[in-house]
Amino acid sequence: MTSRASDDGSLLVTIAWWERRCLSYNLFLAAIGIPGLLLFFLAIGASSSLAPGEDAVEPIALFAAPIAANLAYTAG
Repeated sequence: MTSRASDDGSLLVTIAWWERRCLSYNLFLAAIGIPGLLLFFLAIGASSSLAPGEDAVEPIALFAAPIAANLAYTAG
C-alpha cells in the first residue's frame, strides 16, 4: 500500500499516488478516530468532571484534526 513502483518524484506522480490511497487512509483514520472519540466522551461523562455547558473538546478541532492529518500525510 505504501510502496511505489518507480521513484519519479514529480508532483503529478505524487498526487496520483496519494489519490489512489486517499480513501483507505481516511477509512483508517475514521476506524481509529471515531472509537477513540467515543471512548473519550464516555470517560469524560463517567468522571462527571465537566460543569454544565462546558465542552469536552473544542468542536472546531473535530473538523480540523482529519484535515491536518491528511495535510501531514500528503506533505510526508
